[in-house]
Amino acid sequence: MDKKYDLRIIELSLHNFMNVADGRVKLSCSKDKQRNFGHSDILGIYGQNGSGKTAFIHALAIIKTCLMGQKLNDEVAAYIKKDASSMTIHIGFSACVDEEIWDIFYDVTIQQVQDDNQAKAQISAERISVCNGKNRKQTWISSDSLNVLRPKKNFNDLLKANNIALQVKKGIVQSQGRSFVFSNELYKSMEAIKNRDSISQTRFILMQLKTFATEYLYIVGIKDIGFINLSILMPFYFHIQDNNTHSFGTIAIPIDGPATIPQNACKTVETLINDMNSVLTFLIPDFQLEMQNIGDELDLQGRKMKRIELVSLRNGQAIPLKYESEGIKKILSILHVFVGAFNDSSMTVAIDEFDAGVFEYLLGEILDIFQKSGKGQLIFTSHNLRPLELLDRDFIVFTTTNPKNRYIRLKNVKSNNNLRDFYYRTILLGGQDENLYHETNQYRLQYALRKAGHHGEN
Repeated sequence: MDKKYDLRIIELSLHNFMNVADGRVKLSCSKDKQRNFGHSDILGIYGQNGSGKTAFIHALAIIKTCLMGQKLNDEVAAYIKKDASSMTIHIGFSACVDEEIWDIFYDVTIQQVQDDNQAKAQISAERISVCNGKNRKQTWISSDSLNVLRPKKNFNDLLKANNIALQVKKGIVQSQGRSFVFSNELYKSMEAIKNRDSISQTRFILMQLKTFATEYLYIVGIKDIGFINLSILMPFYFHIQDNNTHSFGTIAIPIDGPATIPQNACKTVETLINDMNSVLTFLIPDFQLEMQNIGDELDLQGRKMKRIELVSLRNGQAIPLKYESEGIKKILSILHVFVGAFNDSSMTVAIDEFDAGVFEYLLGEILDIFQKSGKGQLIFTSHNLRPLELLDRDFIVFTTTNPKNRYIRLKNVKSNNNLRDFYYRTILLGGQDENLYHETNQYRLQYALRKAGHHGEN
């Protein structure tokens, strides 16, 4: 089944994840039977500090890791809600396969393991379910602590051939903190079973989800932006696709001085800089990015390297990039994949604190243009309320003070309401099913501030 199709996220649910006991978000495209393929789909998440915005981005990063078959970071174990034994993430995708819509759902349960010889965060259960429009939602593949694979009727040939070997492989994969469903071990075992449509279709779905996570899903978290703020590294997220090239990922270039990078990486950097400069002209007046070539050298292994320095050009004058503002460096870091999502309906870019360091009017203009003319999917968190005045209200979700119902859309918003003003009024006066803000007691806060400043006095 060698098919080309678009794919995008339609929903995400969290259970016992960080400060989210339960929370579910359906993206706007889930309401459209055609899933808005070819048109932009945006999700902006708003709410007070510590209310579950970053948790949403972390969950997407974990899903990306699972789908790629990579090991979960040990710190993922700390995301399990206090007093809970495990956490669960549910995500829904829609795929357009030969003009037919398939909805694909992935559920993963993660537990913490207290064993220094194993991964701290391990996957205890996984399930892939599919609804192809003609049939009801069906479980295509499931793996938990009791069963290697389910339903057995679909995997009888596979289980008969090497059930014990699969059990051993699953135990090894689980102890390493990897997904068994998306592991190469399982994929190769299924590949050996011929002439079984159910196996073939399952293998196809797994590979397409893996391709999406690897090549078309980009997660930009706070930790990534931290390197920028320290002026140590500049992570460039890139997606280059033309008739001759398809390269993707992240390339980190030191900016605290001249950097040495492999010679074959220079072409990638030059391409993404040229692509970005054509857009930067309209984003930042009189600004261009340049890679200055200082010279060639060899590393300790004898590989050809280039010594370079990234500089910004303003009115023809070169300035080392490390001296630019955090906002400009952040724009440079994410611009290439933002351009990719603008033009490619298969791309999804998720950015935590999209507004950090970015001028609010420019932020609004960027999002408004993406809303009107983009093709891909953009997910972001923000504290800046300017986008609320520009984006379709279906694109906006708010966090609540209730950990058992973390994410909601505001109800009773009329077409002539300014969503920004409506949000402020809701914080002050209520009127929704859930509270959106833990009210600050100004008198107690004032007393606490005064007391903290006089801690040494009687």
